[in-house]
Amino acid sequence: MTGHIRIEFNCWSCGEKTLADPYKVVAIPVDPATNLPVWAPGATPDAEGEPANVCNVCVDHANEARRGAGLPEWTYEPDAYGRPEWMSPPRA
Repeated sequence: MTGHIRIEFNCWSCGEKTLADPYKVVAIPVDPATNLPVWAPGATPDAEGEPANVCNVCVDHANEARRGAGLPEWTYEPDAYGRPEWMSPPRA
């Protein structure tokens, strides 16, 4: 049997609830002590980051800034986010 799974999570960046494939979602390493990305000023030096899931809207916004800074974009597959066609609609 082949199956698919989706997780529901609150985006680390914007807080919006979204669905994603847990194997394809963009996750960034966040310092648990400061809740900042490990590369950000103010993060604990040499912090080991814990993965924090980010929604596709925030990834797209971040990629605009990353392009402007000459950094590589974060990528995700087209089916990484959202409710797939086979999944039943949410309950009211």
